[in-house]
Amino acid sequence: MATDDESSFVRAAAVSALVKIDSEEQYLPQVLEKTAVDPAPDVRLETINVFKERNNEQSQNLLIEILRDDEDVRVRGRAAETLGFFPDDKVVDALIETLDEQDFFRSFPLSGIT
Repeated sequence: MATDDESSFVRAAAVSALVKIDSEEQYLPQVLEKTAVDPAPDVRLETINVFKERNNEQSQNLLIEILRDDEDVRVRGRAAETLGFFPDDKVVDALIETLDEQDFFRSFPLSGIT
């Protein structure tokens, strides 16, 4: 499958394409689990874009994991920004926890959430 391709560009494109063709989500949940921890930040960023459109528990849980654990500041920041679209107590708690930390790139996107 394209998510195993050497090229991070191909892996990111595969995520975007799968969202459009897997309307019954036969493969998407498993692919997102994998691409959420892909070695390439661009693939993880594309995965976060998909999570924004899927307001479900899997998306919330993976975004919270990314927010807490990802080593790339851009990815953590995008996860924080995207979590702002999920009105759930668990999400709010994770975002508040992030605000208590001194990580500017995770906290800055939260400044625009109202």
